[in-house]
Amino acid sequence: MHARPFLLVLDGLERALIAYHRLDAARLPDEVADGKLDLHACTDPRDGAFLRALSRAGTSRLLATTRIFPSDLRDGDGLAEGVELRALEGLDPAEIPRCCAR
Repeated sequence: MHARPFLLVLDGLERALIAYHRLDAARLPDEVADGKLDLHACTDPRDGAFLRALSRAGTSRLLATTRIFPSDLRDGDGLAEGVELRALEGLDPAEIPRCCAR
């Protein structure tokens, strides 16, 4: 990934986080902290290290969609090196084709 540019897309990255691996995950708000466990961390620490390495992969890019931002991509109070956060608000109803509208 350092020699040639690649785009790696991870859709639904929140499924790799501790918050989604709990029995009460469906009832947890998106931004929750219980003080004992970092719910925004990856379930496997190797996954967090892999995400950090991907964020610094030279000319390659990682595009990840997630409802919860992984704490493994944070550095203190800010974002880790090479990480950019963009919040998407969703589609304007006028942009949805008539065939897909409810």
